[in-house]
Parts: sequence; C-alpha cells; structure tokens
Amino acid sequence: MSKVATYPVMLSAFVMAISGLLMANIFIPIYEFPYIASTESNVSVKWVHS
Repeated sequence: MSKVATYPVMLSAFVMAISGLLMANIFIPIYEFPYIASTESNVSVKWVHS
C-alpha cells in the first residue's frame, strides 16, 4: 500500500524536475542573451577602438 502511494509522488516529482530543467533551459538564455550580446558588443567596440 505504501509503495502504491509513493510511486505517483515520485513520478510527479520527477516530472516537475524535468519540466523545471526544460523551463530553465528555455528562459535562462532569454534573460542572459541581452547581457551576452551587450558584453560582446562592448568587447568588439573596445577592440575596434584599441
């Protein structure tokens, strides 16, 4: 009885972890992309000026 009760809980936790990783992979590049683009443009501008 306890195994039957813990299996859906483990399955739901596993699904939540997978969905959390997928959401992190989707949203983190969206937030980091402007920062990376601005740092790359600053580096290119400094390189052109130097």
